[in-house]
Amino acid sequence: MHVQANDIKTRGVKAMTDALDDGVCIVSNRGTPVLAAIDIDKYNEFRNWELNKALAECKADIANGDYNIIKSDEDVERHMKEVGCG
Repeated sequence: MHVQANDIKTRGVKAMTDALDDGVCIVSNRGTPVLAAIDIDKYNEFRNWELNKALAECKADIANGDYNIIKSDEDVERHMKEVGCG
């Protein structure tokens, strides 16, 4: 269900919880959807799905030999640069 941003300003979290439909609430600002809020049970389901998906991807990479073994600090630093973290 949709709720207007102005309703949230005036009624707070109650406006969102009242608008939860199947655990999902879409917040609109001037008729344009800007946020999606989900109840905590749906969030936990989604988070578990994300983690299980990541685990399955990692297992597939290992099974396919698509991984590198990092043996030293230099290797860690090089890897961090490769993935854009350093």
